[in-house]
Amino acid sequence: MSCTKQTTYVAIWVGLDGFNDNTVEQTGIMAECENGKSVYSAWYEFYPNPSVTFDNIKVVPGDKIVAWVVYLLNKTFVTVLEEYNNNGLVFNRSSPATSVSDAERSSAEWIVERPSQCIGLSCNLTTLANFGNVSFGDYFSEINRDYVVLSNGTSLPFGYLSKYLYNITMVNNNGSPLAYVSWFNDISSFNVIYFTTASKQVTHGHK
Repeated sequence: MSCTKQTTYVAIWVGLDGFNDNTVEQTGIMAECENGKSVYSAWYEFYPNPSVTFDNIKVVPGDKIVAWVVYLLNKTFVTVLEEYNNNGLVFNRSSPATSVSDAERSSAEWIVERPSQCIGLSCNLTTLANFGNVSFGDYFSEINRDYVVLSNGTSLPFGYLSKYLYNITMVNNNGSPLAYVSWFNDISSFNVIYFTTASKQVTHGHK
């Protein structure tokens, strides 16, 4: 992540629900630029309840983050977050099993976004940090794990479900793009690219 003196944020997470309903069961990392320095944290959230930060965890740039959300029974969920470096597993943290009464399990998300920051009852979108390039799925292919488990128990890389997937471009308040989503590099991975980085790649490609 590239930082300036401006305070900026980016949240990177996976989750269930949130596309067509009012709950989200999610876990991921937060990156913040403060006075030119980057600060990272790991968290989970059962929205509309507030997020919970995992204590005593050091998220290190360049490490691999593996995250998933599991539906148990009776609208109860658990989230799991792991970090790996070249020496193997760094940490593994799970949320408590939590009941979400309104959860419909109608969608799944892989998200890079500028989060909201709330003071009291007032919430506003933050300024997006220059996160460069986020890759979803690459590490799973390295350790031979699947990505989506369907309600019938079938496990599939998410590329096999491409006809059900929506590619959403993040925009600012004026409708200008903040980041781009690449389509699948293969059946199991794709990238989200910060606008400036994506622009440079496109320009370079035309030379």
